[in-house]
Amino acid sequence: GARMVELFTSGQNLLPLRPSAGLIQTSDGTNETTVYPQIEIKIGVATIQGLDVVQSRRSLAFDAAGLLPAVIFHSIYISHSGGYVVLNPIE
Repeated sequence: GARMVELFTSGQNLLPLRPSAGLIQTSDGTNETTVYPQIEIKIGVATIQGLDVVQSRRSLAFDAAGLLPAVIFHSIYISHSGGYVVLNPIE
């Protein structure tokens, strides 16, 4: 898991217009980012409030939309043989 929610660069910006800019260590090293404080995210039916979200301005070569911190999950089950993960968010 990541230290905070990190969104990778995409064509759409779904975050509110109240960011603060700065430098932060992200999955791709230290780079210029936009930080959105106290954001509410929805994972399935669970809503998690008060998270800081980082959006990197660097284009990354990942096939995912971003990273989530493990701390927002009550439990995480990883099946290596089955090739799947079950995440139980804290509500």
